[in-house]
Amino acid sequence: MTASPPPWRSLRLTIFLGSFLGAALSFFYFRVVDPEVAAAAGAVRVVDVVVSLVAFGVLSGAGYVLGRRWLDPLVSAPSNEDAARHAVVRHRAVLVPYAFASLTLVGWVLAGVIWGVVWPTVTGGFNPRLSLRLFFGIT
Repeated sequence: MTASPPPWRSLRLTIFLGSFLGAALSFFYFRVVDPEVAAAAGAVRVVDVVVSLVAFGVLSGAGYVLGRRWLDPLVSAPSNEDAARHAVVRHRAVLVPYAFASLTLVGWVLAGVIWGVVWPTVTGGFNPRLSLRLFFGIT
C-alpha cells in the first residue's frame, strides 16, 4: 500500500484563501458597511487597498516562514518507518492542526493590532474606542 502525499500544500492553500477572504470581508465591513468607522476613516482610496494587500502579504509570508520552519522535521523526514518512529516527527505530526491554528490566530491578532492601532496612528485618526472596536472586530 502506498502512502498518501502529505497534505501541506492543500492545508496552506486552504488557510491562505480563508484568511484572504476574511481579510477582504473585514476590510469591506469596516471601510464601507460600518458607518462609524467608515466616517472616521473616510472614503476608500487606492492606497488603502494597496497597503492592505501588502500588509496581508507580509503577514502571510511571515506565517509561511514560521510554519515551514516548524514543519521542517515532517517535510524533510524520509518516508519510511524509521523516520516515523522518531519522537520529534511523531510529536509534530500530532500537533499539526494546533500549530496551523496557532499561526492563524497570531496572524489575526497582528492584523488587529496593525489595522486597529498602528494604521490609525500613522494616518492621524487614532481614537481609542474605535481602535478597540477595530481590534476586536478583526481578531
